[in-house]
Amino acid sequence: SFDLELIGIGGPPPPPDLPVVNVFATDPDAAESGDLTAIFPGTFTFSRTGPTSNALTGFFTLSGSAENGVDYLYVSNSVRFNPGQTQARVDIVPLNDDLVEGTENVVLTLEEPGWIAIFPPPPGCYRVGPSDHAEVFIRDANGPPPGTNVTLVASSSIWKYLDDGSEQGTAWRAPRCERTAW
Repeated sequence: SFDLELIGIGGPPPPPDLPVVNVFATDPDAAESGDLTAIFPGTFTFSRTGPTSNALTGFFTLSGSAENGVDYLYVSNSVRFNPGQTQARVDIVPLNDDLVEGTENVVLTLEEPGWIAIFPPPPGCYRVGPSDHAEVFIRDANGPPPGTNVTLVASSSIWKYLDDGSEQGTAWRAPRCERTAW
């Protein structure tokens, strides 16, 4: 009987250089078109860095208050990069539903491929980068875009109120406010 010990030169093989996929909301504001025929889609843009010689399919999940196929055109759960391609996009195209829903959102989250634990990883394998999720907002046809300041009362408006003698606090009373002048 004998013992055999195999010693590799230089240690274990280095991990392979895998592409890294990130996602960004490059157009985060989408809107239903209402009576207009124009379409106002939102856009998720995927970027791939590292090796680009192989085709790659990136997988993701969609969540948020907007429902896939109901509030926007159906979107599958994957995006494809052809060999050499470093960017791909998925558009979120709102569907008019004539409902007053307020602003809804679509959250896209990248998924790690299930075969990343195989060594060596097969062609088309990737790692998820630090920008692993992004969000698009869908607003109703007649609402303002998210983050827009809406003027409800013009700054030149004159405010008047009737003081009926009830205690409303001093913040509501301006000096020399005379209701008899109305």
